[in-house]
Amino acid sequence: MTESKAKYRFVINNGLKLLLLAALSMVLYHQLIKHQNLDQFKEQFVLNWRQGNAMLIFVVIFLMPFNWLLEAIKWKKLLSPFINITWFRSLKGVLSGVTLAVITPARIGEYGGRIAVLPAEKNWSGLVATLVSSISQNLSNVIFGFVGAICFITLYLDIETYAVWGLVLSGTFVLIFAILIYFNISSFKRLLKSVLPNKVLIRFKKQLNMLAQYDDNILKSAFKLSVLRYIIYLTQYVLILKVFGIQIPLMASVSGVALIFLFQSGIPLPPVLGIVARGEIALYVWSLFSTNVIGILAATFALWIINLIIPALLGLIIVLNVNILRSFGYERK
Repeated sequence: MTESKAKYRFVINNGLKLLLLAALSMVLYHQLIKHQNLDQFKEQFVLNWRQGNAMLIFVVIFLMPFNWLLEAIKWKKLLSPFINITWFRSLKGVLSGVTLAVITPARIGEYGGRIAVLPAEKNWSGLVATLVSSISQNLSNVIFGFVGAICFITLYLDIETYAVWGLVLSGTFVLIFAILIYFNISSFKRLLKSVLPNKVLIRFKKQLNMLAQYDDNILKSAFKLSVLRYIIYLTQYVLILKVFGIQIPLMASVSGVALIFLFQSGIPLPPVLGIVARGEIALYVWSLFSTNVIGILAATFALWIINLIIPALLGLIIVLNVNILRSFGYERK
């Protein structure tokens, strides 16, 4: 490589990192510094801390690394048919994925963040593994969200019986279809053949064939890990409500959280609006049980910081120490 090319790639590589740093800083500024209710959130937190809820917040924070460690184990397992990596390297990929996810709509940047820790020739393997991991997590979200939604609607909302049964029947059909697709993902390309043009199928033949590497054992393991992550996140949410003084019956809080997760799974929003949408959904659900609007918003905000912003900052350190051009195959060692 000539000296001019080396300098050019050095500038591009570090320019991309500066752009990432600026984007993340902007998100943090708009969500943390300019948040109109931030002072009220602090007051609510201090008040409940003094009332003896300190241990609960420690439990919520303590559960966060286990959440992402489970995701790292899952991604490592889904990568195993293509490349063998350590769990620590997998964790680095997951955290760098979180960093890019919080600054991109629908978390699409997560894919780029994860493959940044893989050799360039394994980029497609990383993308396929991330896709299957996402499908697995969304499947658990939809299954438990559907059950929670039915419980919540039946117990706490005044809705006609025929409407509930319509939701049950249509939701059950969708769930059965989704479960069949996931646990037969190696045959997914047959479905794609019926809807995609031949040019697309030929171009991505290699990537589609990668799906055939996933047997039932790998898919079941990934789904179990997704369920464990779901349980951890649900537990965190129930506890954080108590931290901020939102007293809700256990059945209502569990089913309500499942309903909120179901809504959140289907809303692809830009990162700056993401926390706003989370807050509005939480207000809609929890206002049936509490008039503490600031407490509800503060709980949502705190959980967002603990589960996304803290890991994103850790992931930023990882990304800043990665050769981005080399990771994406634009520079050889």
